Amino acid sequence: MPHSRLSPPRNVICAFYASTNYGSEYRAGMEFIRFAANEGFDLAIIADLDQNSSPAEIEAIAPGMQVMHIPSPIKRQKTLYRFSDLIAQTIWHLRVARWLRKQKHIENLWVQNGASPWLPLVPYFSVSPTLIWGPVGGGEPPPPAMMQMLSVGSRLRERMRSAFEKSLLKSKFTAMQRNAAPRVIALARTSEAQIQLQKGQQSNIPLIPEILDPLNPVRITRKVMSNPRIVWVGQDIPRKNLRLGLDIFETLRAGAFPNATLDVFGCEPNEKMSAEGVTFHGWVNKINWNLWKDDGVLLLTSFREGLPSVVLEALQNGLLCVSSDVGAIASLRVPSLVILPRAEYPNYSKRTIQEVTDRIRQHLETTEIEITSISYRANLSQYLNAEGFKP
Repeated sequence: MPHSRLSPPRNVICAFYASTNYGSEYRAGMEFIRFAANEGFDLAIIADLDQNSSPAEIEAIAPGMQVMHIPSPIKRQKTLYRFSDLIAQTIWHLRVARWLRKQKHIENLWVQNGASPWLPLVPYFSVSPTLIWGPVGGGEPPPPAMMQMLSVGSRLRERMRSAFEKSLLKSKFTAMQRNAAPRVIALARTSEAQIQLQKGQQSNIPLIPEILDPLNPVRITRKVMSNPRIVWVGQDIPRKNLRLGLDIFETLRAGAFPNATLDVFGCEPNEKMSAEGVTFHGWVNKINWNLWKDDGVLLLTSFREGLPSVVLEALQNGLLCVSSDVGAIASLRVPSLVILPRAEYPNYSKRTIQEVTDRIRQHLETTEIEITSISYRANLSQYLNAEGFKP
C-alpha cells in the first residue's frame, strides 16, 4: 500500500472491483471512480485483484484522483466466483475502514461497489460525517412460483439468503438512526432494492444501476430475416434459470419458428438439457455479437440480476433482447428490449409468448436499429445536489 506518496485525502471512494478492461462489477467500479473524480473526490481505494487495473492506469483516466490498493484475502476472479466473494469483500471492507479511521479530515466517503446489503457498513460510520452508500442491491429472492420449482436445497439457501439480507438491512437502518451515525445517502441498484431502501430510510431513493453509461448511440443496418437465432448466456445455476430459457425456446420452435436455433454460452454440454436446435458452447471469453446482428435474439431468464453486461452488449449490437423483469433492466426503455411480466414469472402465459413471437417477427423484418445514448450520470448528480452533497 503506497501510503507515503498520498496527499491527505478529503473525499474518498472505495471500490472492491475496478478495471478499464473487464465488464460487470469491474466496469461498474471504474465508472463510479471516474464519476467521483469529476465530482471532486481525491482518493480511490481499490482491492489488489488480479483483474483490477493498476493505480497508475486508473489515475490516467480519472484526472485529479489518487488511487491506492488495500489487499484482498483472495485475488483471483475464478476463486472469488467459485466460492462467493462475500468473505473476501467483508474482510476487505474491514481493512479499508480500519485504514480510513487513522486518517483525519475526511469530509465525504463513498462505499461503492460492491455495496450489497450484507457487506459491512457500520465500521465506516466514524470515518466521515457524510457517507454515500451504493448502488445497493442484488439479493432479490425468487418469486413464490419459482421458489416451488427449486430443489429443497436451493429453496433452503434462498430462504436463508433472504432472511440474512433482511436482518442485516434492518440492523443497518437501526444504526443509521443513532445520534453518532453519519448522514447516509443511499443509492439503489435494482428496483427491489429501491423499495427496501425507501421503506427503511423513509425517503425517496433513486434507481442508479451499477453501470452509469450503459448504452452509446448507434445505428445498425440489418438484413430482413425469417428465422431467429436465439442466444442464452450464463451458468447453469438456479438464479439464471436455463431450464426456463429452454422451455421458451421449445415453445417458439414448436409454434411460429420451427427452424429457430438456440446457442447456449457459459454451460458445458448437458444430456438432460439437450434438444433439437440447441448448441452448448461452454465457457468463452468473448462473444462475437456481430454474428447475430441480423437475426439474433438474446433471451435472459434470471430471477436475480443487476444490469447485466450481456444485455448491454447484445442491445448495442442490434439484437432483440427478451428479458425477465429483474434488476434495473426495465429502466433502459429501448425499443429492442422486451420485458416479460414479473407477475407471471416463470409460468408465462400464452398471451405473453404470443407477444414475444410478434416482437421477434417484427424485429426480423426491421432493416435498421437505432439506439440512443443512455446514461444515469445526470440523475445521480441531480440527486446528490438535491441532498446537499458538496465535495
